[in-house]
Amino acid sequence: MVAVKFSFLIAISAAFASFQASTLASESGLVDSLLNFDQIEVDFVQDVRDRYGNSIEVSSGKGRVSKPSIEWRTTDPYYQIIMLVDNELKIYDPDLEQLIIKDIKGELGNVPLHMLRSRNIEFGNFVVAKEEVDSAGADLFSLSPISEQVLFSKIEIKTFKGQLQTIKVVGLSGEVTEINLSNFKKLEREDSIFEMSVPEGTDIVEG
Repeated sequence: MVAVKFSFLIAISAAFASFQASTLASESGLVDSLLNFDQIEVDFVQDVRDRYGNSIEVSSGKGRVSKPSIEWRTTDPYYQIIMLVDNELKIYDPDLEQLIIKDIKGELGNVPLHMLRSRNIEFGNFVVAKEEVDSAGADLFSLSPISEQVLFSKIEIKTFKGQLQTIKVVGLSGEVTEINLSNFKKLEREDSIFEMSVPEGTDIVEG
């Protein structure tokens, strides 16, 4: 179960460093959608499937984004909090009574949540293709990495009228992690503060 919990964290190796005004037309809509993914709360459903399409685990919860901070709180079928503030990643698992704290300053390019919380975005490490899914305003962006030093073969991001809808990551062996987003809600000022408190006696692992 732990491996599945971390699947979304290690699946996307996204090196989005700086948004440039010369962004291609095929990328501009995606950049706008990612930049607009801010000061919000959203429901998510994550489905992890093997290379044959069999579901390994489906989980759901709520995400909060107040760039550059983000919180991913899973509530079903287990409870877990993943929080990324500045260069510090925290993962709290009450079932294990454990809090993992990790400095990821040199690893941000390998943390997928960084893609959602970054204000500076570029796609120089990807070949980006865009296709219109339907005339109602849905677009599908396919990001294929140029480098072979990655943990996935493709990222697909679906947007609807400029709003993120689905993020799908295809692993090197064909496994798929798909995140569906819904029920977008604007964060209030007090909800934009990201702090984590854990029960006394929690095992704290720093690395």
